[in-house]
Amino acid sequence: MNLVLDIGNTRMKAAIFHEGEMVATRGFEAFSAVEAGQLREEFGEFDCVAVSSTRKRDEGLERILMRVARRVIVVGRDTPVPLAGMENAPKTLGADRLAAAVGALTLFEGKDVLVVDFGTAVTFDSVTAEGEYVYGTISPGARLRFEALNRLTANLPLCELNGDYETGTTEWSIWNGVVNGILYEVEGYMEKKRAEKGEIITIFSGGDAKFFENQIKNTIFAKLDLVFIGLNRIIEYNAVEKDIE
Repeated sequence: MNLVLDIGNTRMKAAIFHEGEMVATRGFEAFSAVEAGQLREEFGEFDCVAVSSTRKRDEGLERILMRVARRVIVVGRDTPVPLAGMENAPKTLGADRLAAAVGALTLFEGKDVLVVDFGTAVTFDSVTAEGEYVYGTISPGARLRFEALNRLTANLPLCELNGDYETGTTEWSIWNGVVNGILYEVEGYMEKKRAEKGEIITIFSGGDAKFFENQIKNTIFAKLDLVFIGLNRIIEYNAVEKDIE
């Protein structure tokens, strides 16, 4: 039984895997010894915990996790993963982007895959048919764009992605500008990758993926659990590596 934690800028989520299958998920406002104890009481001791975090390394959290698991992996740029080309990835590569790329490889091994993550930021990364990771771009996500227009101007109101705004109003113009700006960015990136590779699979992940899935006409896959899948694959890969040693 494995536990994986995806700690983002605004959300903290967990999933439990048994024999390669995800059997449960949980969401947390915070993760302390209390939450860890509850998970252990419900599922027993874990073989391994893998953590992906966009925040600063938390040694206190790691000590908590060591009480409920035999092994803890804090995923980072230097964590062994089943991807080629890691020597070209930046030292500051986010663990969530790395885990999502491993998840894409797990789901579509032998295919060219583009991963678009819709979170606090919109990120684009690729995994080639040969299993090579290709580091992509980062731009502001929907919430950041709405907040910037509100905070950095004198009179523009704060809007939100799922708002219902009357046509022709300032709110409607802001919503249209932010949403269509992201859509044009995504569609342009997808077209660029198709021109380079021909056939390519596109995966949407992240908190806003479902919204944008319904806005894009091209065939895509929305996998909100992509990071979870990648984290569990990293656990399995490192278990094999350890056995070989």
